[in-house]
Amino acid sequence: MSAFDFPQVFSSVRGRITEVRESEQHVVIEDASGVIHTVHLPPRSLGLSTWLSTREILIGREIGVVTRSGGSGRTWIVLDPDVVVDITEAAQLVTTSGVAEDQVLVKRMRRSGAMSLALTGTLVNTAFDILTRQPTLSDEVIMADAERTRPLSLAAAARENSLGKINDVLTRAMSALRAQYSTFSNGAISLEPHYISPTFGLQGRADICVRNGDTTRVIEMKAGSAASGVSVRPDHAAQVAGYTALVQATEPGRTVSAEVWYVQAEHVPIRPVNDVDQWLSLLIAARNVIIANDLALTKRQIVPVRRIMQSGSVTGGSSYDEHARADLAAALTYLDATEALVVRAWLGFTSADHEMVRIGGGSSRSTADLWRQDITEKRRASTVITDLELDESGSNMDRMHLVLRRQEPLTDCALRIGDPVILHPESNGEARPCDGPLFKAVLRTIGPLELEVSLRNKYAEVEDLIGRRWILEQDVLDTSVRSFYAAIRTFIDTPESKRSVLLGRRDPLHSPIKEIDAIGLTSEQKSIIERALASDELFLIQGPPGTGKTSAVLRSIVADLVYRPNERVLAVAYTNRAANEISAVLAHHGIAHLRHGSSEGALGERSIPVLGQRLSPQELSDAIAESRCIVSTVQSLYSSAEIWEFGAFTTAVVDEASQILETPLIGITSRVGRAILIGDQCQLPAVVTQRQDALVVRGPAFEEICMTSLGMSAFERLIRCAAKRGDERSTAMLTKQGRMHQDVMDFVSRTFYGGKLNTLAGWQCSKEPLPWSEILPRRTGFLSVESSDDQAQAEARVLVNLATAIHSHAVRSGHETSIGIITPFRVQNNAILAMLPTELTGVVSVDTVERFQGSERDVILYGTCVREPAELESIVSPTEVNGVVIDRKLNVAMTRARHQFILIGSPSVLQFSPAYAQAIRQLPRIYVQRNT
Repeated sequence: MSAFDFPQVFSSVRGRITEVRESEQHVVIEDASGVIHTVHLPPRSLGLSTWLSTREILIGREIGVVTRSGGSGRTWIVLDPDVVVDITEAAQLVTTSGVAEDQVLVKRMRRSGAMSLALTGTLVNTAFDILTRQPTLSDEVIMADAERTRPLSLAAAARENSLGKINDVLTRAMSALRAQYSTFSNGAISLEPHYISPTFGLQGRADICVRNGDTTRVIEMKAGSAASGVSVRPDHAAQVAGYTALVQATEPGRTVSAEVWYVQAEHVPIRPVNDVDQWLSLLIAARNVIIANDLALTKRQIVPVRRIMQSGSVTGGSSYDEHARADLAAALTYLDATEALVVRAWLGFTSADHEMVRIGGGSSRSTADLWRQDITEKRRASTVITDLELDESGSNMDRMHLVLRRQEPLTDCALRIGDPVILHPESNGEARPCDGPLFKAVLRTIGPLELEVSLRNKYAEVEDLIGRRWILEQDVLDTSVRSFYAAIRTFIDTPESKRSVLLGRRDPLHSPIKEIDAIGLTSEQKSIIERALASDELFLIQGPPGTGKTSAVLRSIVADLVYRPNERVLAVAYTNRAANEISAVLAHHGIAHLRHGSSEGALGERSIPVLGQRLSPQELSDAIAESRCIVSTVQSLYSSAEIWEFGAFTTAVVDEASQILETPLIGITSRVGRAILIGDQCQLPAVVTQRQDALVVRGPAFEEICMTSLGMSAFERLIRCAAKRGDERSTAMLTKQGRMHQDVMDFVSRTFYGGKLNTLAGWQCSKEPLPWSEILPRRTGFLSVESSDDQAQAEARVLVNLATAIHSHAVRSGHETSIGIITPFRVQNNAILAMLPTELTGVVSVDTVERFQGSERDVILYGTCVREPAELESIVSPTEVNGVVIDRKLNVAMTRARHQFILIGSPSVLQFSPAYAQAIRQLPRIYVQRNT
């Protein structure tokens, strides 16, 4: 039996489940050496029924058997230990009688209630953090600084008239905070360190660690009412026991204690938690119940939902928990058979997506890559940057904006500004991210030799960063996936009539069409906008590239609605870039609005986070409530859900709707009076990490609503439903585009849009040759590049030579020309960037199709970079539109071009793709001199 992770404190054996024996209540596992182990299952109070009800799907899953070193005999079994669960989520299931197995989904899908209690706890914690760092500040300054960190939450509190109560609690807490700080300050205080452990399958952020001599105190702060007497609530005890175990694992040889600090308690505010191992057993049992529950949902089993429907199944839980369970159970009974199947499918999709985020198995990075990759693998990974050192003089320590440098320039990096990242130190030349606390951050800037991050924990112990080598990795967050559960609950609570529209089972209602002001609009745009405004429930607008769906259509819809007395508009986009573009368009046309989002993502003077720094909570509350239009990303509507507290939205106008999965969108469309969705199912779809075969759904109920894949956007599915119903009133397509020259548009129109596209401006039909026509005489074409040696290198040379020649001719002729090079792979893009002449750096854009979507260039050079037919799958995105299979990636690549599009690749390989074979046949062949 080999030791794993932290042998000085805990040892672990891992194996695969081969059998779950119900009669004997134990599980049989086989470790990597082929040794068979028999492990007893937990008792009934610790989740036995969950293990037994899911035993068939547990076969083959991994088990960790963890033992405390030193002969204490305490053992824990951890199901799928690489799946790390938040300690807070697991602790919520711990009751006086054990683990509340029926509460997993109930708590995830619970309706949002009063936010004042959670906000009070956050502010008290923040005030203590500030006090610890600057103990000489007055109470008033500390309170003001703490409140400044949560402007939107305080504005929501002002709206629900709980601001005074929150301030009273915070004011009373200050004396208690100062008193305890004076006792803690004898030791070294660490605030909110974040730990992660694949030994226990847990992660979390402890409130306070105080180190003095060879002892460490782990202290969990609670600002709410204290438990009776001198006791500790079970969920609080389990929570701090989890943090304590994670700290113990990284601090062998030290005595680590667990305590809960009830800030408002007058007598014995700090209470020790005894028998940490017993509370840890309860916490891990709760964690295992969560994992087994998620596995059952992933398999679309009925067990998790049935458990909710069983009345009186909570043991030791509060009356509030039972009421929440009964409330959800009652809501589920109102679903018909089709709706129930759809909800189960959505829950299964969400759980499967959660698993992909946590441990991988799909197409993207996972949390488990943090400890699964060794230092060599990390140096090869495009989402990891190694060999970093802190530039203390260049960093802003007050704001925790850290500058990190490396000796060798980056060559292949997929990280982008705004990405969430994790910092952890190298340990003797190895990557050991679980050996101590992690530093979570947001990437602010990035260059070949230098980058800057903003630490999320503004009170982190950055002294440990100095003089060490560090690793920065992309942080894979599961917060967006978690929000899907709340979205599904919103749909469940929606009236049956609206659910029917959102599933595409009936025609939406419409009012008579009213004429609008047509200034700046084409006749087609005007007609479609009038129809959208006449819709009462749902309207779908397909907007191919260059048709003005954001600059004209969305803007005009919002402009009309904000002047209607009873309208309040929510303008939504998938990405921050698109949301900021919407905000810029509305601002340019003088349309009043506010931009909702994070301080990193929501930019400009209309940003709510920016306003929150200069307005009082009441003033900000009034400003948001009085705003007739809020612009937001999908994620911000869930991560900062307080925005819903300032009044109902009558209309949601959703841009990029074809890039948004159904589960997050349903939580928005279910909450508004009317939804106007703008998208294009012929462009790139929503990003899905799961395998395509795992997304397939079948059966008459799914066929009725055109749901064939859970990876399909609601926009695309509802377009299909409308066509199936023969409903032409609820859909429209913009056909007049002002981006592409007619020669570029012709192939796009025929191939991807059924020949429906037309030009808008005179220049699009110009016969005047381009300044570089002597090397590229046609505005579209296919350039054959065949190499038996290195196809990628051969294509890269051609692309760079063409870009150089085009730029040279454009400069000589006085034409300012933008050039974009698109290839499917980052490695190829990096190679091209390295080959570009200095004068083209910053002039020629080089990126993937996905990164180019939403932008345009005068000239697009598209290198396919495939050497063999097996690689074709990675460069195509096929879908069926009106009975015709099209390739969405090729469509996006071509429609980035204004004046010219050149396809480059190997015809002997591309001919095996129907889409590319058609392009090779129909695009003019281009021949250039080798030295071009």
